[in-house]
Amino acid sequence: GIAAFSGSEVSSEEQLLTISDRALYEAKQVGRNCIAIAESFDQFRVDPPSGLYRRNYRRYQRYPFLTTVKVVDPKTNECTVAYAINISYGGLAMYAQKAIAEKGHVQVWISLADPNGKPREERVGGVVRWVRQFNDHHGFGIEFEELNIKDHPLILNFIQEAERLSP
Repeated sequence: GIAAFSGSEVSSEEQLLTISDRALYEAKQVGRNCIAIAESFDQFRVDPPSGLYRRNYRRYQRYPFLTTVKVVDPKTNECTVAYAINISYGGLAMYAQKAIAEKGHVQVWISLADPNGKPREERVGGVVRWVRQFNDHHGFGIEFEELNIKDHPLILNFIQEAERLSP
């Protein structure tokens, strides 16, 4: 764990060691070879090992998100209907009866209600980061390529509202 503050922010060496110790435990929660940096007394940034896919690393809080989505492979134009189970600023977890190729680029069509209650679809690009088989279903995670307010206002609004209501 790393903690560094100017003299006006920390009142004693013990306080600096306490913050550094908390940063160490933040890094341990993520896994091996990680660095946690105390950005304030109660906020930490955890940097995962460079060059490795961060399988157990969560940069963003995940929120329950139960809806059907369409996952389209842009190379084949093949469409898979899937059931989303959670969402974050970083991506989406879902399951389907049909497998999707890991590491493949996809377009995800997500249906959400607009402020007037009308159903709307937003499309977001992503990469399939993991696939797991569970009996006759396949779970998979998609990392979003980019979310922006112009193209994804409903998705971002949903995540922000879930964030606001989260304990």
